Amino acid sequence: MGISNTFDVDYFRNLFPYFRSAAKTICLDGVGGTQVPDTVIEAISDYFANKNGNKGGIFPRSVKTDVLMDQTREIIAEFINVKDPNEVILGNSFTNLTFNMSRAMAKTWKPGDEVIVSRLDHDANVSPWVAAAEDAGATVRHFDIDEVTCQLTEENLRKILSDKTKIVAFCAASSSVGTRPDVKRLAQVAKEAGALVYVDAVAYAPHARIDAQEWGVDFIGCSTYKFFGPHLSFLWGKRELLESLPAYKIRPAPNTLPLKWLNGAQTYELAAGAKAAIEYIAHVGEKNSAFRSQFPQFTGRQLDIHAGMAAIEAHEEQLTWKFIDEMKKRPQYAMWGITEKELAGQRVPTIAVSRDGEQSTDMAKYLAEKGIDIWSRSVYSISLSERLGLENTGGFIRVGFIHYNTNEEVDTLLKALDDYKPASRPTVVRGASVTAPTKEA
Repeated sequence: MGISNTFDVDYFRNLFPYFRSAAKTICLDGVGGTQVPDTVIEAISDYFANKNGNKGGIFPRSVKTDVLMDQTREIIAEFINVKDPNEVILGNSFTNLTFNMSRAMAKTWKPGDEVIVSRLDHDANVSPWVAAAEDAGATVRHFDIDEVTCQLTEENLRKILSDKTKIVAFCAASSSVGTRPDVKRLAQVAKEAGALVYVDAVAYAPHARIDAQEWGVDFIGCSTYKFFGPHLSFLWGKRELLESLPAYKIRPAPNTLPLKWLNGAQTYELAAGAKAAIEYIAHVGEKNSAFRSQFPQFTGRQLDIHAGMAAIEAHEEQLTWKFIDEMKKRPQYAMWGITEKELAGQRVPTIAVSRDGEQSTDMAKYLAEKGIDIWSRSVYSISLSERLGLENTGGFIRVGFIHYNTNEEVDTLLKALDDYKPASRPTVVRGASVTAPTKEA
């Protein structure tokens, strides 16, 4: 990046109450949800204590709630670099938002139309589109990966793209193996065929800056609990699409944005927390001001947000490659996805690790006993787990580094993996069963 990485991880860890607690563990489960800083907790509490009221009223607490929702959409727009905050829809999960949007789009499809989903994605960006296609009589086509790198390639997309394709749904980063597709190029290819592009950025957002203008896509979805906030999600879509698509809504809901896509009361307290989470990222940027020079197109808070994400990415990249380089010295373990440093820009710090003959749940339980929190099995990326032959062979553990992780924690994980005693059971390799040794050779 050309900027010296002097990231003060201890300073930022001290802003998270969990890391100040005596019972703290090593949190490598961030892909499933991160810890939150004090400011997020305080923002949620402050809303309940001082502003709690439903939207749309004329009394002060309701007015404050309306202002809060506007402010939350505004800071999200800065976070993903879009101009119109009213294109941002808040919801309780990316899965539900995608089900709602896919259902709306299906109303515009007909038999013979085609929908593309990827083998790399979390099922939240697969099953909603498959179900919608079934309802409309459309055909589902699967965007395959390169098996070695677990990458989505332009070549594989072109094989299945046609003038019948209505939408291409894929992720900005894999939530299992960390692969980071070239969103901008894949979007260009899809749009050449006249298709819409729907991007799941949930596993990408905690690690690198999002620029909707640069990507050139039609929809981007994220979950704030993956980047230091509460359990809330948002979906951005282009105004002309959000206005033209048929929303499933109650009669009192207006046809104007953003309320067209919002049924009933929202989780206003979580919106307060989401706003505080992005303000925290801006604080990271303030503390790492050298990264501001990378973004002359931004000013003020938006500049700090994008500088903060750049600083986070630089710190996490160092942790990632320390771990990958060390794991290459441990041939008893397999890593999935990109492991060559010259391709560092094609991954985020999410790394899938497996061991022949081992159930990933056993490995995760062992690590939990060592005070290391980690996820195991397919973690909802079922299409990918099936494609790699891991779905019925024990799965994998998912190492997820976040900017609050340290070099010492990487060392602790490596030692724990070295000390792990494998169980004696049949090993399944690409569908062929062989007998595992009773102890390591």
